[in-house]
Amino acid sequence: MYDTHCMTSTPAMADSPQIVWPSNIIGARTVCALLNVNRGTVSRRVKAGTLPVLAQLDGPNGALVFDRAAIEALGAAA
Repeated sequence: MYDTHCMTSTPAMADSPQIVWPSNIIGARTVCALLNVNRGTVSRRVKAGTLPVLAQLDGPNGALVFDRAAIEALGAAA
């Protein structure tokens, strides 16, 4: 079966999980570059719920990871 940590759903497809391939998982630095914003803006948008987070990694500071396709769609919509 598929690992659930690699699955996400979008609001339009809330009942249909999508597979996110490892090559499409990106970190906050790449999100900043794709959206042309700084790290603080990414943090604020995550907290506000306007930037979809795929997962938070384990550890004391738990890095956030994102789905490249979802972030690129946000960039295209802006």
